[in-house]
Amino acid sequence: DSLFSLSTFENMNNGVQLEIPLSTSFKVLKFITVSPSINNRFVGYLSTSTQNWNEEDSTIVTNTINDVKGFWEGNASVNTSTRIYGTYQFGDGALKAIRHVMTPTVGASWKPDYSEPQWGYYGETVINENGDIGKYSYFEDRIYSVPGARENGVINFGLQNTFEAKIRDSKDTTDATATKKLRLLDAFNLRSSYSIAAETMKWSPVAVSLRTTVIKGLTFNANSILNPYSLNYEGVAV
Repeated sequence: DSLFSLSTFENMNNGVQLEIPLSTSFKVLKFITVSPSINNRFVGYLSTSTQNWNEEDSTIVTNTINDVKGFWEGNASVNTSTRIYGTYQFGDGALKAIRHVMTPTVGASWKPDYSEPQWGYYGETVINENGDIGKYSYFEDRIYSVPGARENGVINFGLQNTFEAKIRDSKDTTDATATKKLRLLDAFNLRSSYSIAAETMKWSPVAVSLRTTVIKGLTFNANSILNPYSLNYEGVAV
């Protein structure tokens, strides 16, 4: 027989995958940056599989169907951000002003449940002697991952802050009005998210981080997690 006979191709674990990410960025009302993106994955095979329950020996039987089939899987996201500047002026003392820069961000991402019947990527079969029904993908046990079987929808929130002071420059003896800048906080950030798809505990803990280098050569970092849920006696959020 030829090395590349029809039966050889039928028995090969073969497939083709094409990934196409699409993204762009633009301004809204001059000050808000909007960045949408869509990730596309196309997978094709020369065969698929079906499953059924064999009552005689209580096992799941896999049947291979030689036919060109494939699927598309994608997810979409959009992120927005802007910057807000604030300056606090002081009197005639050594501290002249404090500048506060806030960068709020809001983003959303979504990926559907590809095991839903309308997609045609999954089937159902009996999985045990009790007659329980389970889902399986027609594209299981192949070289590429199967379409995701779980919906994922998240809204992300973030707030970045920096603080900078303008102080009198005591080293400049030629100009009594000379000033210099002093970075008070390099970063004071808060981050959280809200799950659209989750049935319970939709809010994630709030992550707080701080970084400062007020003293040259010495960086101070601090991190904290604020949990909006109470914990039971086993330490599990409820």
